Amino acid sequence: MSSPDAAQPGEKQEHKRAKAIAHRRAIASIAIAVFVCWLGSTAFLSSGQSVATTLNATRTEVSLALSSYAVALILVCVAGGRLADIAGRKRLFLWSAIIFSIVGLIAPLIESLLGLFVLRATMGAAAGVILSATGGVLVTTMHGNTRHNAWLWWRGAGMAGVVLGPVLGPLISDTITWRWIEPLSSLAMIIAVILGALYMKESTDGEVAFSPAMIVPTLLLGLGLLAPYLLIVLARESVGNIVVWSAVVVMGLVCVAGFIVLNRRLVNPVFNENIASHNPR
Repeated sequence: MSSPDAAQPGEKQEHKRAKAIAHRRAIASIAIAVFVCWLGSTAFLSSGQSVATTLNATRTEVSLALSSYAVALILVCVAGGRLADIAGRKRLFLWSAIIFSIVGLIAPLIESLLGLFVLRATMGAAAGVILSATGGVLVTTMHGNTRHNAWLWWRGAGMAGVVLGPVLGPLISDTITWRWIEPLSSLAMIIAVILGALYMKESTDGEVAFSPAMIVPTLLLGLGLLAPYLLIVLARESVGNIVVWSAVVVMGLVCVAGFIVLNRRLVNPVFNENIASHNPR
């Protein structure tokens, strides 16, 4: 078998062309997935009343159920990305995207507020892993201009999803029904899964082995990072409720401290370096 260095100029050009095509399709997979994830966080912003009417619930109850998406995303985003580093970034991206798609496709069957809460929380958690895992894929499998362009697509797709969510959500609700926002997102995610399965490269952090003991500190870290988000929500919904605000602050500090303690005691820590100063994503 001839080595790549011994290949003819024409063969080298063909190899470069094939590699560039594979990178572009992998980036397309990532861009679609990131767009859909962020779209899900804002698509229901203007549809709360129609959802409340359909499920015979109050607007506040529906807002809490819908916001479970953002809560779950924040809860798993950082630590979920680290687990993807360990278990395989492409692998966790594909599994999370598949879960996102399957759960979204059953959205039209939801008839209760609890069902909506579970559906949104599950999709939000999957989205958190997807966003983190795709960042890891870019960092570890792409280089130079390819990585630079991929990051531009990652950020642009995310911003497009956030901005277009409040536009596309009501448009779908007015044209069909709010129940079809998630299935349509799932169809787009399925395209991302197919492209990712064919053209993404797998990468892992070979220095660390996954163990179930990592789950508890990752959840504590997620809860600690979730505290500022909850404070923002409380500032809007419960102005002046100092007791609740204080409870959230204490919860956040306790969870972060618990993460630090447990993480240091693990044989294979979730983060073996400072995540603020050493975080490639």
